[in-house]
Amino acid sequence: MLPSKPVKTILALPSIILSLIFFCLITFAQAQVPFEPPTNFSTGTRPLFLGKGHGDFNADGILDLAAANKGTDNVSVLLGNTAGGFGAATNFNVGSAPESIVTADFNRDGKLDLAVANPNSNNVSVLLGNGAGSFAAAVNFGVGVSPYSVATGDFNLDGKLDLAAANGDSNNVSILLGGGNGSFSAATNFPAGSVPGVLAVADFNADGMPDLAVGNGGADQFLRGFSSHPYCRW
Repeated sequence: MLPSKPVKTILALPSIILSLIFFCLITFAQAQVPFEPPTNFSTGTRPLFLGKGHGDFNADGILDLAAANKGTDNVSVLLGNTAGGFGAATNFNVGSAPESIVTADFNRDGKLDLAVANPNSNNVSVLLGNGAGSFAAAVNFGVGVSPYSVATGDFNLDGKLDLAAANGDSNNVSILLGGGNGSFSAATNFPAGSVPGVLAVADFNADGMPDLAVGNGGADQFLRGFSSHPYCRW
């Protein structure tokens, strides 16, 4: 079991709202950079998150999209084309009220998989990709209460990707160690601030080991944890 250690508050951070659209206007040094008018693509109901839901799901060299649909408890996968557009959505069931999605190769077969955080069912759904744009039925792994965000990294440096979930209603972060075959261990929870909702994985202290940054919406603060092989020390 991974030991729990205190986190450190390092800076204030206001609430964050994430959205992605295909039209924006950026002003820099009084110069405007125009984008094409938006093109809309249908998904499920209330697609709240696209942030890391992209990748080449069918190995054709063109980026595809995956959207977490909070209102229909599924993920929409839209395969990209060479014109910058996307095909009709194919939906895959996940847990309840999904809000966050991340893509990675969790079973090391060279094909992208999906991990989805489901706040209303207190779990993370993992869907293994077949490399042709489709995904196996979701396997759910329990975490804390109301996981609003999910991220991935090799937290114990064993060459297998692990998962981290920010649990907004239990004020902690769940770490699930990966088995390298698409399965994950039972969650180990680490305390965070109030209502953690956003996660980032990087080596913040340049020691060669992945760390976690957690944005806590209820406390308007930003917490950083340090990993230490093999304990994921905070």
